Amino acid sequence: MRVIVLSSFGLGGAERQALLLARQWVLDGQRVCVCAPGPDGPVTSACRDLGIRSLVLPPIWGGRRSQAFRLFRVAAALRGIGPTVLLPYIHIPNVVCGAIWRATGANGCIWNQRDEGLSPDRGLLQRHAVRNTSRFVANSSMGRRYLLDRLGAPPERVVLVRNGVDLAPPKASRAVWRSWLGVGRFDVAVTMVANLTSTKDHLTLLRAWSIVQTCMAAHSVRAWLLLAGREGDTAFDVRLWAQRLGLQHCVRFLGAVHDVAGLLQASDVAVLSSHSEGCPNCVLESMACGLPVAGTDIVGIRETIDPSGYPFLAPASDAEALAGCLVALISDPERRHMLGQIGLERARSIYSVQRMCSEIDCLIADIL
Repeated sequence: MRVIVLSSFGLGGAERQALLLARQWVLDGQRVCVCAPGPDGPVTSACRDLGIRSLVLPPIWGGRRSQAFRLFRVAAALRGIGPTVLLPYIHIPNVVCGAIWRATGANGCIWNQRDEGLSPDRGLLQRHAVRNTSRFVANSSMGRRYLLDRLGAPPERVVLVRNGVDLAPPKASRAVWRSWLGVGRFDVAVTMVANLTSTKDHLTLLRAWSIVQTCMAAHSVRAWLLLAGREGDTAFDVRLWAQRLGLQHCVRFLGAVHDVAGLLQASDVAVLSSHSEGCPNCVLESMACGLPVAGTDIVGIRETIDPSGYPFLAPASDAEALAGCLVALISDPERRHMLGQIGLERARSIYSVQRMCSEIDCLIADIL
């Protein structure tokens, strides 16, 4: 039994990657279980739809009880399903599973590093987990550097495995989506798919969008900014800034979108304004839909896109530069099409789920 351990059943980038891996394993005839502390959420529903077993774990961090007691309960719950290997995602599950995997009866544990190292140090338990973990996977070069330089992971145990992308077919057509959104046939739709959390930089994007609107008005071009994603810790501030900047007429807050492929195919440009990224899913999904990508010039995004897209990456927190990137793409349909086709080919050739799964399979085989 291959057991994937998440921090919750909420749906974010790491969880989508875990589900892609689990789905491929089920198709390959492997036994898989996806586990997380309760309550149930979108990941639970996705597992049910895909025929993947799921299990609600006891709390793995925090609360009134001692950490040792919580670790014992989690280990007992995992041992009950007979794991051969544990694959935790995100920092706390990585630390917890790295510390307890031997007590679960598993043959090994693979630490999955999904960002550039944003989580706080967990002290002695983290150091024990790093010493104890069988293998480490990073989905970006910055994540790999964090594992080596900050956590002190043994270099021979650290492997770089890029994310995979495989979008479900759109549930609604481009025309239907644009009708729902009130976006005209000749309008330009710019979309960012990212939860409204502190790791993303929606505020810089809004400031940039205010500049874009001024530029586009001079050319009689109507452009829309579509923000899709679960409302997290920055949602109040983001909505407030949209009002302060007077952008209510050209910005749509869509919340969590289940038909991501449909939304992206109804869009003309993808954007990701962010403080930190590993191998960003929203960029991969946009490339897989043939969209050109603008965004922040950070390592995770630069590594993911084709070099032809580098001119459309702006320095962090630079609203004017990001606005310039967006205006250039909005104003040039031919270039948008060219960059979109280059990204589509890159997504197909480099970021396949089969490749990602095969590389993880090799690690598991080595452990077993």
